[in-house]
Amino acid sequence: MRTPRTLSEFKTEIQKNFRANSDEDGFGKADYLKAYLIESNSFDVPIMDKFNPWKKLENSINWYVSDSQRGYFVLNKTSDRIWTLYTTMSVSAADAFVAKWMKSNINLDNCWISKTQLQNFGKKQKWTERGIGVRYNDLFAESDKAGRFSMKVWYGNSNSVVIKKELDRIKKEYSITSIRWNEMNNGSTSMTSEWYTNGKITIKNSENPNDAFQKINEMSGRYLDSITEATKMRDKNNNSFEFEFKQKINLEKYTEATLKAKKNLKLWLMEINSDSDFKRYSGIDTHTWDGIYLDLASNYAYMNIPKGCVNAAPRFATIQGSEIAGDMKIYYDGVEIFV
Repeated sequence: MRTPRTLSEFKTEIQKNFRANSDEDGFGKADYLKAYLIESNSFDVPIMDKFNPWKKLENSINWYVSDSQRGYFVLNKTSDRIWTLYTTMSVSAADAFVAKWMKSNINLDNCWISKTQLQNFGKKQKWTERGIGVRYNDLFAESDKAGRFSMKVWYGNSNSVVIKKELDRIKKEYSITSIRWNEMNNGSTSMTSEWYTNGKITIKNSENPNDAFQKINEMSGRYLDSITEATKMRDKNNNSFEFEFKQKINLEKYTEATLKAKKNLKLWLMEINSDSDFKRYSGIDTHTWDGIYLDLASNYAYMNIPKGCVNAAPRFATIQGSEIAGDMKIYYDGVEIFV
């Protein structure tokens, strides 16, 4: 694939792919548009491993491109805090490059979109839900007794009452990892997309690239507003972020499991107090190397982030939700946030 020199050239390639994909089933083709929402605490954009340095797209402001023999990424850096990374490379290659890029730069993190925020976004757009991804992994169970599962359900136009009842139960109990939506216009599908709680977005087709970019920008803005508001709340009275979850946690095994999961959680925690129904941890968020405190009970938790980035709150809810805790909600002073 030829690296675009201008934003217009990039949009032309995207439009060509959208037209080719309009009648295809599934989400497996390499040339679907993939976007990654990146939370940044740095103005500078680090170079990706095995990719050329970033250079500005001609006739554009805050749009950059970086390429290699494998393909290219286009970066929208209009917002200093929330960047959007685009590519049409295969999902396996793109995911691997992005994960390694963020892992090697502590100032970068995923935009961890809560299940509530993801569901509300689709409702606001008046999109039609066509499928969900769900994951639950009981890290505390013995290997032969582990209650874990991962599934993607594509239910198209089904109106089955039985299916709807079962899906509603699953949504209430477990963590959703992605939602597929169709945008309808005059009875026909004008956009097909899948949105993930780790900030990744796949656009299979759209009537116009600008429509796809607009929706992605809306989610970026929504997430920025959530981070900004959560930071203001924290700075005002320095209370804790509150979490409620459906699946009860085995506290006796949490310390060991937390250490195993720390690379994903980016939380380096040490147990400092323990009771039969309560544990207290102190440590750092390795995304920013700021201090953090976590009080954990079997079905709720409190996280205090004295200063710095509050992205640890939605990260904790999203990752722990899918790993051990099922459906999780985030509150501050009793009011649900990241919605």
